Amino acid sequence: MNGKVAGIKFQLKAANGVLRKNLARINSTEEWAMLMKWNNTAQFSRSYRRAFGKRPSDVLLHIKLETAITLLQTRPELSCFQIAEQIGKADDKALNKYLKYHTGRVPSWFKANKDYIFSPEDIIS
Repeated sequence: MNGKVAGIKFQLKAANGVLRKNLARINSTEEWAMLMKWNNTAQFSRSYRRAFGKRPSDVLLHIKLETAITLLQTRPELSCFQIAEQIGKADDKALNKYLKYHTGRVPSWFKANKDYIFSPEDIIS
């Protein structure tokens, strides 16, 4: 393996950590790629998919939903507005719309159903 390929693999391994650390700032694959210092979003997407077998846009969606749902279930002291901010949504209305669109459920459902475990198969769009 040459140095360039090794460097790309190392960068991609760090990608999910960078995403989780900057979840409030990253709202698209393009923003994620730029934060990872990739000049070409399409190349980042292809390389990420080759390395992990998943589209980065799908991973971004999954991690945002998983984070919001986990916070709703485990951090009752946080308001929906605060949770929205943590996943890069403008406010509690945006969080409500985001969850409803992608899961068919509203934040109060997740708060009431603490035993529910989110799975990528639960994404409806």
